Amino acid sequence: MITHNLLQLLKKAALPEEYADAHPKRLRFAVFTMMGRLISHGGQMLLRIAAGAMEAILVPARRRIALLGLSPG
Repeated sequence: MITHNLLQLLKKAALPEEYADAHPKRLRFAVFTMMGRLISHGGQMLLRIAAGAMEAILVPARRRIALLGLSPG
């Protein structure tokens, strides 16, 4: 139930409107796999962010999440 609630919050608050009614499988393929690739290099785990993912999803999502914390007035 917690996973469901977190996924609903993510869709409504952070992701673009086109994902508001998306099922988890669509989100997994369209959003999570688009973000980047986890690689191991020199004994470290690195996230290689895909070109365009920052501008398309991550920056707008961070902006929407930041606005959630603001109080009116």
